Amino acid sequence: MSKRFYTRQPKTWREIARPIIKRVLDEHKGEPREKVKRALRDAYPFGSRSHYPYQVWLDEIRRQLEAAYFEDKRELQRNEAGQKQEIVPDTKNAIANPWYPDTGGK
Repeated sequence: MSKRFYTRQPKTWREIARPIIKRVLDEHKGEPREKVKRALRDAYPFGSRSHYPYQVWLDEIRRQLEAAYFEDKRELQRNEAGQKQEIVPDTKNAIANPWYPDTGGK
């Protein structure tokens, strides 16, 4: 008698959407926003654009776009990291604190 072992649950809407969105974003990297939006719209895999699957699709697009934006921002910060920036205290708006002479305390 053989037993059936299920090693994996059926995929969720998000698990189905994630690689499709990633592929579309990778294929259209650097292209105008409207063209990317059109490609994402055309790649929608769940039939009618309504109810929970569509909400998950839109949420996953938002997540991946935010991740790409923040990755680009981190890359920019890494490139600028070679230039040291001096931190200068704001003495104009500082409150005098007697325990810290730098703030105008005695």
